[in-house]
Amino acid sequence: MTPEAVIQAIEVALSTQLALLQIAYLSEEEFLAIKQPDASAVWVRSQIEMGAVKEIEVGRMGASIRSGVLKLFVHTGPSHVRQAAQIAGQCEALLRRKSLSGVEMGEPQTKRQENKRHQQETLLVQCAFLAY
Repeated sequence: MTPEAVIQAIEVALSTQLALLQIAYLSEEEFLAIKQPDASAVWVRSQIEMGAVKEIEVGRMGASIRSGVLKLFVHTGPSHVRQAAQIAGQCEALLRRKSLSGVEMGEPQTKRQENKRHQQETLLVQCAFLAY
């Protein structure tokens, strides 16, 4: 799978699933286009980091496995910390050992980050993936 195909598969699945849960979602590209996000709103943005590609022998043509990490940042104002924790849990459930159009997700983990500059609380949901 090409990096572009991996990104598209993940972003389509995320935007569809988060829309069903009525959670605001921004891809990395959409987030970078915004000058100043709304500090009082609750929203999720993604960042996809590609890892190494490993060639494997399967049949005459061979195959490759691409690894990487999906990072979801759950942003919220200081008064919505409980809601952010609930959304992070929903994001974990969406990803936990799921297959997203050929991208196999691993076991997600969540940790808290402070964003003092924007006076926001951010929960980071990270999940490793393999794409075939």
